[in-house]
Amino acid sequence: MLFFKKKKKDVFLPETEEYIFKFPLYVELYKRGFEDVFDYEPIKLCGKEAYSRILQDINGKNYISECCEAFNMAEIQQYYPKAGIIFDAELKITDEGVALITVKLKKGLSESEKNDIYDFFNGQMSDGWGEDSIPEFEADEDDPDIECFQISFWNYNSE
Repeated sequence: MLFFKKKKKDVFLPETEEYIFKFPLYVELYKRGFEDVFDYEPIKLCGKEAYSRILQDINGKNYISECCEAFNMAEIQQYYPKAGIIFDAELKITDEGVALITVKLKKGLSESEKNDIYDFFNGQMSDGWGEDSIPEFEADEDDPDIECFQISFWNYNSE
């Protein structure tokens, strides 16, 4: 018996460009018993210091990887008003404490359109995906001082 494979039709893929948008990494550390303190302010770390601090988990949990996977699985580019312009978006966090979103876009977009896409991701990192999808993490139980921490990618104090 002979089997024949059907040849797939040529699929046209538009030309794409890659852009990398940068966002800062912030970590807020909450000391044990913070719920009992009125007007409690967490310890705020940013950049390389924030990155190093959240990698110090004795149990080996990789919070950086967890955040990147959550972002990549969310496929938030589908929520951009002109979703067909963005083909892919991927988050990586460097050891310098910088979040990089690599976005594949249709080639030939205007600077205004690229700025709109940056604004979209900036909004997602601050009060969209970033606010709703990054859980508060419990600190390592062996840490006598810190109860939990929150990762964010937006410096709300500068606005």
